Amino acid sequence: MQFIGIPNKNIDILVLQTRNRLGLSQEQFARLLGTTTSAVRQWENRRSIPKFLQADILYATNKNITKIDDVEKTNNMKIGKILEPIINSKGISFTLYQYLKILYS
Repeated sequence: MQFIGIPNKNIDILVLQTRNRLGLSQEQFARLLGTTTSAVRQWENRRSIPKFLQADILYATNKNITKIDDVEKTNNMKIGKILEPIINSKGISFTLYQYLKILYS
C-alpha cells in the first residue's frame, strides 16, 4: 500500500514526527486517530502501516503544519494540550471532528 507522496518505508518516521510535533503520547495519538496504542507502537516500529483514514489524517497534518503553528501561537499552547481535554473526555468521532476542524478552518 502506498500513501499520497509518502513511501511506505517512511511511514514510521512520519508517524513518530507527527505525534511528537503534536505533543501527544502514543495513547493520546491513538485515541485521536481512532486506533489502539499498540497500533501506533507498531507503526513507529515498522511492524504495520496505518489504514487509509489514519494515513490521510497524517498526510493532512503534515501538509497543514503552518496552520497548526498558527493555532499554537494564537493559543500560546501546543496543539496536543489544546486537544487533550477533548481526547481524554469525548468520544473519538468528536475528537477527530474537532481536530479536522482545526486543520481545515
